[in-house]
Amino acid sequence: DRITAEEGKKRKLVEDGGSEDQFSKTFTTSADRITADLNAKGNKKLSISNYRGKPMIHIREFYEKDGEILPGKKGIAMSLEQYRELEKLIKSGGVDWALEHVPDEKVAEPKKKKAKQKKKSTDDGDDDE
Repeated sequence: DRITAEEGKKRKLVEDGGSEDQFSKTFTTSADRITADLNAKGNKKLSISNYRGKPMIHIREFYEKDGEILPGKKGIAMSLEQYRELEKLIKSGGVDWALEHVPDEKVAEPKKKKAKQKKKSTDDGDDDE
């Protein structure tokens, strides 16, 4: 029971008592997941689904095939417990701190080709003839 891309754009989720204005992203629902676009192209999404009765949080690239939006291989799936740990790091400012202290990208110097060393001769110059 997948929905077409067009149907997904039309259907929106609003929390009980909330309004669309409260959300910075628009959530769409399908038979098996709730998603929010993370970029303008709409191919990177936050997705919430159930796996064996447990909620899973996905940050994943999606693709369109035959009019359906499908999850791709590139991404990460987190259990609720893993998400809560990430949430703690974000709320405590840990991620912001790390972003401010991440080492600058260093330009790697091109690797020099090693000159092929000539094989040392076992000849010591003495002729024992």
